[in-house]
Amino acid sequence: MKKIKAPQIGEVTSSDRERREQSEYAVQILTYNVWFDYEVARQIFKEFDILYLQACGAHNNPEISSEIRPLSVFLAGEINTGKTTLVTRYENVCEALAKEAGRPYTKYDILYYTTPVRVTLKQMFAGILEENFNIEIRGSALRATHTNTLIARIIKELQEKKVKLLIIDEIQLLIGASQDDKQDIFEGFKKLTNQSQTRLILVGTMDTFELFQGAEWVEERFRALVLPSWEEDEEYLKLLKAIYDAYIDFVPNWDLVLPNGKVNGAIGHFLYEFTGGRLGALIQTIRFGIVNALQHGRTCPTEDDYKSVFFVDGEKLKKGKRKQ
Repeated sequence: MKKIKAPQIGEVTSSDRERREQSEYAVQILTYNVWFDYEVARQIFKEFDILYLQACGAHNNPEISSEIRPLSVFLAGEINTGKTTLVTRYENVCEALAKEAGRPYTKYDILYYTTPVRVTLKQMFAGILEENFNIEIRGSALRATHTNTLIARIIKELQEKKVKLLIIDEIQLLIGASQDDKQDIFEGFKKLTNQSQTRLILVGTMDTFELFQGAEWVEERFRALVLPSWEEDEEYLKLLKAIYDAYIDFVPNWDLVLPNGKVNGAIGHFLYEFTGGRLGALIQTIRFGIVNALQHGRTCPTEDDYKSVFFVDGEKLKKGKRKQ
């Protein structure tokens, strides 16, 4: 899984600060995913910890664990609310969790897979095998292989490698499946949860729930966790202050925070309205805004700079496309 490369505030060294004076370095670091801590994420991490620890116990005591129905998780939220960054961050810190508990940690503890666009269920399971276990099944070999055979191979690898969590992102891309395919999807995930000691974390938009409507076993095996859009409240202002602290070295004249230390209410409200309270969109907008300002020789982003993530020369970009 990819790492969160940009350091958190408080982890920036003096040499980092010197390098930040170079605009090329600023643009480079602003392209990285960065993590800003917040309460909802901490609560979701606790739920992930429960799954992780249960899986550790299940692998250590497979006979005992087989008597308990394993519980997995849906993580759902609107587009660009920070779901992928959240699960990535959890993978990044999970090794520390294992060390604190005195457990060994391997690269197979947590595996991650992003569902491609227009993928079939069979292709998805083949992709999981290829990306995570280096087992390649393509072309005619894939067409000749039954989906159940792929699932059985995945279960075998999950058991042998003692995988604790399997994260499948962008799961909503399977929603377009036919009713027959949906039944195969139900049975596939059911087998994974029943026959391996691995816990699943399925990540997708709120439409993800539509994929599993009518499947009675889902509520018994999956707990729904929702990553909501933000409210324009005190926690939102604290988030803006944290973002300001992380990036102020790049834009020393930035007026997101006033001289009295309080967030500029007008800018905060504009950013909230512009991004719809979606965390991913907010951070992306601020990063693009800073980069756009720096590229034009300015050290304080304007509204037009923030809008540059969605606008080019005053014209709004088509949905799904961004300024390059």
